[in-house]
Amino acid sequence: MSPIDLEKLKIERYGIVFHLAANPKVKIGSADPNIHFQQNIVATHNLLELMRKAERQPTLVFASTSTVYGASSEIPTPEDYAPLMPISTYGTSKLA
Repeated sequence: MSPIDLEKLKIERYGIVFHLAANPKVKIGSADPNIHFQQNIVATHNLLELMRKAERQPTLVFASTSTVYGASSEIPTPEDYAPLMPISTYGTSKLA
């Protein structure tokens, strides 16, 4: 799949942006952490910068993951659970 050219999106046309993008292969991060860095951190940064520079900023809906909690002692884990202590590169990149 080719990357999206964010500059061509003209993001100010949209009222809401759903950011659901991430590499679903959690275990790949132990072999190549750069994949999660690029796809979860850099891609999110690029989207946020595009939104910041737009004349009219849309609302962002961001999908995270339960892996940001790490080994939670509460199941189901409430969204305000702390401390956030991910145990994988993927979880750490989503927390970032």
